Amino acid sequence: MTAEAMRAAMQRYIELVDAGDVDGILALYADDARVEDPVGTPPLIGRTAIERFYHKGLGRN
Repeated sequence: MTAEAMRAAMQRYIELVDAGDVDGILALYADDARVEDPVGTPPLIGRTAIERFYHKGLGRN
């Protein structure tokens, strides 16, 4: 991935988080993605776990 593509992906991620668009955020992740947030905690593995994380974090229970 080029630096420009990474910047574009990050910009899109920020826009989606600001909009609270969980479905849009999830579309950025592979089915077997891993998220470690905050760093040092056990990773969330897979879209279902990541979806719960964003719903909780963005107040979209």
